[in-house]
Amino acid sequence: MKGYLSRQPVPGISKSFPKLVDHRYFYQDYKKELGAYVGNYTCGLARNAVATELRVQGVNFADIDFLSSLPDYIHNPSITGFMIEQAVLSSIKSHGLDIGAGINHPMKLVMFEGNFPRFETKVRKQPVLYCPQQFNFRGIDGIIVHIPPQGNPKGKRKRDTEEKKQKLFMFPLQITLSPKRHSDSYKTFFSQYDKWTEDLTKFDVEPQFIWITPNPPSVEHDNRKRYLPLSDVNQDIWDRYLSAKQRQEAPGGSEESEMSEESGGKERLTNNEAGVGKGRGIRGNTQAGPDEQSNAKETKKVEGRKGRRKMGTGTRGGRA
Repeated sequence: MKGYLSRQPVPGISKSFPKLVDHRYFYQDYKKELGAYVGNYTCGLARNAVATELRVQGVNFADIDFLSSLPDYIHNPSITGFMIEQAVLSSIKSHGLDIGAGINHPMKLVMFEGNFPRFETKVRKQPVLYCPQQFNFRGIDGIIVHIPPQGNPKGKRKRDTEEKKQKLFMFPLQITLSPKRHSDSYKTFFSQYDKWTEDLTKFDVEPQFIWITPNPPSVEHDNRKRYLPLSDVNQDIWDRYLSAKQRQEAPGGSEESEMSEESGGKERLTNNEAGVGKGRGIRGNTQAGPDEQSNAKETKKVEGRKGRRKMGTGTRGGRA
């Protein structure tokens, strides 16, 4: 399924995997120049839903293979934004973020439904990454919560330590390729801060909103907001993205679409992609693969035999 989500070569046609691939939303085209089938999807909503489920199953999107097709779609902010977001969230889960507060190591992943997660406050040894299952969730792409173990400093009684609230670090995350064109996620999150912390009254909550972007603006960090370069999250992801951008900006490279990645994955389809006037539905005028060509020939043979039998009925000997 990762091949379908990143529009890369897949092992054969989806009909070979009827219990794995939903043909209503995922399909493949045969690319003659590659000599292989390339996976595709019909809409961003289906793509994001499957990506969410795969993350629940522990699938890693931060590997090099998933981003290998990035140069082919760097001109499309929606597709590029989706791929970078999935890769970054997978990287954070696997490696953490090196920004202090003890979150620079692997995290537990929790996918939550509804407007707010139920924070697992009993987890103290590792940070937890909460990601919304809801499509195009408001304000954040994920939120890290870490409750460091509370020690008993020398010279202090246990009662004094218990009376002091336990520290809880909270890092809402927004991943974007275009921070200047993105909505104010920081404002959106803190406008509902009381709801986010409703069940955390016994903790001393210390929030800091994290913007993750390729080229952060030149602003000073404060206690509540900071911009984190993509290269500081994962150098391999940054190298892939930078290489794709350089290829796009080279003479003859493709122009970037005006659609923002914040549109939620609703890419505009060209006439070829939408299959307008081609009689092949969503596949457009892409050449059929050898398996499909073989099936089409067999269908024509059967239809031909049926037609000849039909023409031979009605009068004896088939003559008028």
